Formats: sequence, C-alpha cells, structure tokens
Amino acid sequence: MLAASLAIGTSVAFAGTKPVEIGDNWFAKDTESTQTVKIYVNSRIKWKWVGFEEHNVRLKSAPADVTRSKFNISSRIEGSRQSRKFTVRGTYKFYCSIHDDKWGEGYEAQRVTVKVRRRPS
Repeated sequence: MLAASLAIGTSVAFAGTKPVEIGDNWFAKDTESTQTVKIYVNSRIKWKWVGFEEHNVRLKSAPADVTRSKFNISSRIEGSRQSRKFTVRGTYKFYCSIHDDKWGEGYEAQRVTVKVRRRPS
C-alpha cells in the first residue's frame, strides 16, 4: 500500500459546506503538503470516506471556546459521510488517530487544518 501525506494546498469555501475526502492514509488527494481548508463561521465541513481502510477524525487543537469532543468522529469506512458545523473563528487541526505518524519521522501523516474566519462585511 502506498502511504500518501495529505494536501491540495489551500481552498476557500464560499458556500455553506466544504467537502473533505478521507482516503487510505490521507485527507484530500495530494502527496506534497499539508492541506489547509478555509471556511467562514457557521459553515460546515462534510467528511466523506472514500478509501478501503477504516479511518476516524480527531480534533488535535482548536480555539479555546470550542467543545472538542463534538468534532471527533469515530472510525468509519468507505461510503460514510459526516458533517460538522464551525461556529467559532480560529484554527482547527484534525488527524486520523489510526494512521497519524504510523510511518515514522518525516511523514506528514493523515492531517488537515481548517481555518475558520469571519465573513467579510
């Protein structure tokens, strides 16, 4: 099995929902850098499982006002979908605890950063 890190650069969601695919050992489909997804307050991330292996979503860090447990998603398999609404501005870091750092030092692992910002006036 090929281990891929994550990424597709940076993207901004102007709509209310931004999809993020979860594949075998990656979030998104690129092997060069960590993915950052930018959305506005009150938008959602829709997690979609597309890989053959089981994966979960764990919140590593978030703004102080966030209830961390509401963002954790237990292990799922291909075809599963879950969404979470982001109501607090700031940076959220997610990972798959099943595959994060599985291949040792230098591997970017299965991670994604979500940056939530206020809508422009």
